[in-house]
Amino acid sequence: MTSASMDDLLARAVDAARAAGREAAARRRAAAAAGDGELDVRTKANPRDLVTALDEAAEEVLRRRLAPTGIPILGEEGGWTAAGDWRSAEAVWVVDPVDGTANFVHTLPHFGTAVALLERGRPVLGVFYDPNADELFWAVRGGGCHLRRGRGPARRLRVDARPLPEALLGASLPSTPQEREANGAAIMEVVRVCRNVRVLGSAATHLAYVAAGRLSGCWDIHLSPWDMAAGQLMVEEAGGVVTTASGEPFRLDQRTIVAANPALHADLLAVLRRARRDV
Repeated sequence: MTSASMDDLLARAVDAARAAGREAAARRRAAAAAGDGELDVRTKANPRDLVTALDEAAEEVLRRRLAPTGIPILGEEGGWTAAGDWRSAEAVWVVDPVDGTANFVHTLPHFGTAVALLERGRPVLGVFYDPNADELFWAVRGGGCHLRRGRGPARRLRVDARPLPEALLGASLPSTPQEREANGAAIMEVVRVCRNVRVLGSAATHLAYVAAGRLSGCWDIHLSPWDMAAGQLMVEEAGGVVTTASGEPFRLDQRTIVAANPALHADLLAVLRRARRDV
């Protein structure tokens, strides 16, 4: 892809993420005012894995806005509808209309819309829009990671440089009981050696916050490509390190991601290994 086409694709992704995120947030507020009947909350893999009618509506907004690019789409709700394997496709949009659905259902303000563009399984463009804070995060491979709040100026992001004892970290408590128990044990191990741990309920938010230096690192488990694609690129372009829990190079078909500033990434991996859990 040429740099000009990448600029066009970034503008398209930003437009789609903002439109979907704002629609989801507005309809969530309307549903709350009407008694939440419009939410139509359902479960997927287990009773803690939620989806709502508004997730699906927001994904339709994303698909409509991205369709003119002619690039196939892999989405949380609509799945992969093109021929072949998304991992090897020349170009793929990966979208998550509402990352943090449980927060969305309970009106907690940590959720947002993530859009990433992959080239042969590798993210080259990533956008995350938080409609509650009106914050837009974006990254382009080789072009850095940026943040714009509201109509303010954009600023380039860098991960922080705090060591593990001074770090505030993000972690997940997945929906399945076995994985929740495993990562709960890891959290208790990590919290002994860092400043504290936050469970924000949105992997995309964790990763964007690592890129912005709000969190020094995070680890999240039992994820899907749409949870991680945009955020992986943001952390890398902000100077952070992204691997699996075993320290191997990260790929989007992995289920676990460890992202942190270079000052503490290796130490965090060591603590996670000491937890003796498959995180």
